[in-house]
Amino acid sequence: MDRVGARRPWLGERDAAAPARSGRQSIWVAAATVLLALLAPAAAVAAPLPGTPLTVAPGVPGHGRAWELVSPPDFFSASLLGVNAVAPTGDRLVYRSAGPLPGASSPRPLVAANLAVRGGDGWTTTPQSAPFPDAQIAFSETRPATGPLAFAPDLTGTIWRAELPLEAGQAEAEIGLFRQSPDGQFALLAEIGLEGGFVGASEDLGRVFFTSENHLLAADAGRTAGASLYEVAGSALRLVDADAGGSPLSDCGAVASGPGAVSRDGRRAFFATSPCAGALAGVYLGEAGSTPKRISASQCTLPGCGPPASAEFVGATPSGASAFLVSAEKLTDADADADAAPDLYRYDAADERLTLLSAAAGLDVEPTPGEAVAASPDGASVFFCGGVLNNLFLADRGALTAIPSRCPGAIRWSADSRFAVFATKAALVADDADTSTDVYRYDRESGQLTELSASEGTAGNGAFDTEFVPVEAAGELPGGAAVPMSEDGGEVFFSSAERLVLQDRNDVRDVYEWADGRLDLVSAGAGGAPATLLGLDRGGDTVLFRTAATLLPRDRDGGDPDVYAARVGGGFPEPALPTGCTSGCGAAAGARLALSTPPSARALGGGILLRPLGPAALRQVVASGRLTLLAEVPHGGRLEARASARIGGRSRTVAAASAEVRQRGPVRLSLPLAAVARKRLAAGQDLRVGLVLRLSAPAARRHSSFELRGAP
Repeated sequence: MDRVGARRPWLGERDAAAPARSGRQSIWVAAATVLLALLAPAAAVAAPLPGTPLTVAPGVPGHGRAWELVSPPDFFSASLLGVNAVAPTGDRLVYRSAGPLPGASSPRPLVAANLAVRGGDGWTTTPQSAPFPDAQIAFSETRPATGPLAFAPDLTGTIWRAELPLEAGQAEAEIGLFRQSPDGQFALLAEIGLEGGFVGASEDLGRVFFTSENHLLAADAGRTAGASLYEVAGSALRLVDADAGGSPLSDCGAVASGPGAVSRDGRRAFFATSPCAGALAGVYLGEAGSTPKRISASQCTLPGCGPPASAEFVGATPSGASAFLVSAEKLTDADADADAAPDLYRYDAADERLTLLSAAAGLDVEPTPGEAVAASPDGASVFFCGGVLNNLFLADRGALTAIPSRCPGAIRWSADSRFAVFATKAALVADDADTSTDVYRYDRESGQLTELSASEGTAGNGAFDTEFVPVEAAGELPGGAAVPMSEDGGEVFFSSAERLVLQDRNDVRDVYEWADGRLDLVSAGAGGAPATLLGLDRGGDTVLFRTAATLLPRDRDGGDPDVYAARVGGGFPEPALPTGCTSGCGAAAGARLALSTPPSARALGGGILLRPLGPAALRQVVASGRLTLLAEVPHGGRLEARASARIGGRSRTVAAASAEVRQRGPVRLSLPLAAVARKRLAAGQDLRVGLVLRLSAPAARRHSSFELRGAP
């Protein structure tokens, strides 16, 4: 269905009067009802009695954490799925449920989004309304996913994909892309059609990129097949895959997908043209305010560079400064292959230079077509898969290393580009004596691989696979929901059914934390209910998991699955019992239990609090060469602060200070910037800084990060 323009405004408030669904769509409602009945817990047939909290071993959870119940405490019939996003502070998150939770505006949606907010006495969940609340969201292999797709870092804004109400005589429902503002209002960005897709957005959601087979602008009328790439910036719609004259680069459209296809600030978008009639596909960089640039154009200057070939975009860094592509064409003079095998290249936007990554002296490997690379945020190090056996390779600052492992399912880098974590069945260290999946961390500074899912003795060598990526986490989500480690790589989280520490007393899946060479339980390690890792905040202070175990007295749903948080310095006092109530009061629905509160539920007085650094404060840091922090500590001890940034290809300490604190309360620390940091800022270069505060006896810590803008 070709269209020039759209019958609905680009940015208009939703229509409160949604037309009724057709008979065809009632089938979806019936199917959804059956599926929801299958997903609903068996306990729905009778009013559940409150559960009894598990008795856990001392020190569980570890690393100064306490459990907090995130999902509603009473019984509900919906099943809990994965976490969509976590705010950097860890006090706001969005999670999905199969069926609506109590308080939802409509009982119909099969998959619902729920906002959980941490308050002074616990977590509160608010079901989120869809653009059209009566629309049925259903599972189908032929229908695109609907629901929230992207979030602002603080979760106050959302990009939604949802069905539009049917109009008179319309047989097939259209799919719309919406932006939800902080006040909850939805604005329609575009009708993208069933084959359209969300590509990415800037962090503030001000720039949104998507593909659509619909003809949304007069400029794309020349496209005869495929989809075009569009951007909505503010209220303006533009065609991204257009030449200098405004016409589509290819009559068959463009393809935009892969990690980093849209940069964090939304000013760079990478895509490939869809060739028509035997033409070649090229990879392009579209920058705000300029005509797209073909970054896969050959830079080979030697005789016999070979015939041209198509190129495929396989990823980019978060800033868009570096992109990665695969092509069988010899794109640089360094490509000396006699055959026409594909190679992996890095494109650097600063100097428009291509670098061959998949070839080195004595080692030549063909990257697996379509296999996404895992590049460090600074673009200097790249894991990729290739070769006859689809093995893992590392291209690290000019060197190529073969790693004796088959291609892992996922590889994640820390924000400072120092550490990478992945899971593999291969034994990469001498102590790994099993053939099950284990988690490894690569340290780029030392070049060492460390097995994390193992402890002293034989633990870690059993026939148990380790689960490393949070459940149902797709793509790079805000707040680290899909990155199972703290942003500095100091803490890594995974799930395993093996008893890796003495406190683990069951043989079901538990969530573990590895930090500073030590393993600790995040979940209970007791009872028969497994725990599943869902996500965490950027600093790793709040870790989310799902379990049917009753861990706190306030969990009164009788043993149904819940979302829990294990939070450093967290925990809430349990609600007081009704007057005169004894241990038998728990039999009444909704009554409190007269049970002793486990240590994990007691308030720990809070962790280290840190006043955020606003734009004015950050400008003052650059101007004065001194970082001033205002923190609040829960007790006395030695407080240490360390700020680090990547400079010259490695992590450098750019500021540090310490102080002896006598008692709880506010503390001011002044950290002079190192000369190398001041020099870089004076030269106009930015610094991405990771900050760690540590307090001794008992240990507490706080992670933060910020960006210092170089002098203009």
